[in-house]
Amino acid sequence: MTDLDLMNQLANIAVAAIKEKIPIKRWGRLRKGIKKIVTRNRVTIFSIYYWTRFVNDGRGPIRAKEGGPPLIFFRDPRKDPRINKGYPKRPGEVQKLTKRSFNYHKRQGNLIITRNVGPATGLKFLEHGLQVSRKRVPEAVRDRILKDVRASLTRRRDSITVNL
Repeated sequence: MTDLDLMNQLANIAVAAIKEKIPIKRWGRLRKGIKKIVTRNRVTIFSIYYWTRFVNDGRGPIRAKEGGPPLIFFRDPRKDPRINKGYPKRPGEVQKLTKRSFNYHKRQGNLIITRNVGPATGLKFLEHGLQVSRKRVPEAVRDRILKDVRASLTRRRDSITVNL
């Protein structure tokens, strides 16, 4: 096993620990958006979505601007045509509802139209992932060291030789 293999194994442990705290039903796309970059001496874990931080940290209340349009949410995000092809990766990619689509969904009762929304608590999946990884990573490293030590030992009837 090379250094890169070990770093890949450690990255997989961390990514799995992060993903296990993200509910698949509501945030499945976020789960799939957690990515990693692995080099011989570094692991970088990131999300492709700009809004990951808000899901992790939570957010305060949101109010519509004075004199501006109201806030529009879908009761079921799976029915939201703005995100059918995926959540926007950058704020500039957020799509607007057409007037026709807005009227249709309003008649169907799919929309929540309001002037303010209360705060949302965060999932804290990043913190959870780091805490779990701190427990699992040393076990993986220890197992790797033991495997390497065992592979370097040659046992004969009357002695043990270490091959370095």
